[in-house]
Amino acid sequence: MSLVQETKMFNLSTRSSCGTILNADPNFKSQVEYNIPNMIVRDESIEYIQFSIPEAVIPVSFFTINESNCLLNLIENGVTKVFSFTYGNYNANYFITEFKKVLGSNWNITLNAYNNIFTITNSVNAFTLLGSSSIDYILGFSDTLVSSVVNGINTIVLPRCCNFLPLPRVVIRCAELANTCMVGGSSSSSDVLMTIANNSKPNGQIYYLNQSQSRLLFRHHELSRFVVSFTDDDGNLLNFNGVSSFFTFQFDIYRKFTPKLPRFSNIVEYVNNKTFIYPDEEDTIEMNV
Repeated sequence: MSLVQETKMFNLSTRSSCGTILNADPNFKSQVEYNIPNMIVRDESIEYIQFSIPEAVIPVSFFTINESNCLLNLIENGVTKVFSFTYGNYNANYFITEFKKVLGSNWNITLNAYNNIFTITNSVNAFTLLGSSSIDYILGFSDTLVSSVVNGINTIVLPRCCNFLPLPRVVIRCAELANTCMVGGSSSSSDVLMTIANNSKPNGQIYYLNQSQSRLLFRHHELSRFVVSFTDDDGNLLNFNGVSSFFTFQFDIYRKFTPKLPRFSNIVEYVNNKTFIYPDEEDTIEMNV
C-alpha cells in the first residue's frame, strides 16, 4: 500500500495577537495557549502523523538572576533573614557590589581570582547560609553552611566556584504534542517537546534550525487547542521581559492511497475495445474476454 504525504505548517509566536498569554505577568511571554479550530483532525484515510519544529527564534532577554534564583536565606546571630537581589545579568564584580548594598556594612564578600570561589564574612555576628536559598548555585553552595572564626572574623569559604553563566538551554514544553521525552529528572518532563542550546549572548537571540530533521509521532485523534511553554530544566517559566519568540510547527500527514474507480467512459471503452484504461494513467492494460 502506498502512502500520500500532506504537510501542514503553522507559523506561531508568543505575541498576544497569536495566542492567549497565560503568565500571571504577561511580560513573561513564556506560556501561551493557542486555539486553532480543526488544526489536525484524524480520519480513516490517515495512516500516521509526524510532528516537528523546523525552526525557532528565541530572544535571550531573560536574566541570569531572576524570579527563580534571587533569594539568599541565612541566619545571623540567631535571627533568620531573607535577602532578595535585583533581577539582571550579573558578573562576579557587579554581584560583589550588590551583595554589600543588600546585606549591609557588617558583611563582605571577596572572590578568589584563581578558582572563582567566594569568601563571605561578617565582622560582628556568626551566621549560617541556608541550603534553602534559591541563589545557592550562583554563589557556589548547595547545603547549609555554618561560619567559623578566621583571624577574628566570622567566615565561610564557599565549597564551589560561583556561576554567572547564562541559561545553558531553553526547554520547549507542550503536553498535547510531547512524546515523553526526559530532561533534568523533572517529574513534569513528560511534556517536553525539545531542548534548544543557548549559544547566544544576553540581549541576542537563539536561532534554531532542525538540521537533523527529528520528528515525533502525533498520537492524538485531533488537535485544536494546546499550550506551549518555555522553561529552564527545572520547569521554571522564563521571563522574556516583553520580547516575543517565533517558531514553526510542522505536521506531516501520511494518508493511504486508494486508486480511483474507473470512469463510466472507461468501462464503455473496455466493453467495446476489450481494453481497460485506468484513470489518470497513460498506460493501458489489454484484457482478454
